[in-house]
Amino acid sequence: MRFGRSFAVVLAAIGALAASVTPAFASSQPASGSFSESPETIISERQAGGNTIIHLTRDAAISGTYTGVGHADQWIVIHSDGSFNFHQTIAFSGTVCGEAVELEFQVQGQGDFATNALHGTYSIIGPIPVGQGNGQIESEPGVGGTYEG
Repeated sequence: MRFGRSFAVVLAAIGALAASVTPAFASSQPASGSFSESPETIISERQAGGNTIIHLTRDAAISGTYTGVGHADQWIVIHSDGSFNFHQTIAFSGTVCGEAVELEFQVQGQGDFATNALHGTYSIIGPIPVGQGNGQIESEPGVGGTYEG
């Protein structure tokens, strides 16, 4: 379960980073890069209706358009068939286009442990004056992946 839980958080962090657009950055500038995940810390785990529901946190090292660290607070639901859904909030601290920033992202997606793949979307949810941004992430659970937006 550790491998599956950790992947979603890292992916979310990367995706969240890619979504950010601040007034100092052109809204049409594309974002892309990669991320790697740190081991997760499980806050809680329970069973419900054949599903495993896990609340965890973890960090992701992000590079590319966004350079820094994202700290994810994530919920993942693992279904009995090996598929999963997740949602998380990521607090990012680092640089974007050479500017120091702190951003908050919302990431959600799904995946399957049988194919060892995760797909998700992200949106910037703060701070309010930052603006809007969104994008996609692709990842290998527990390892890392790529983002673009």
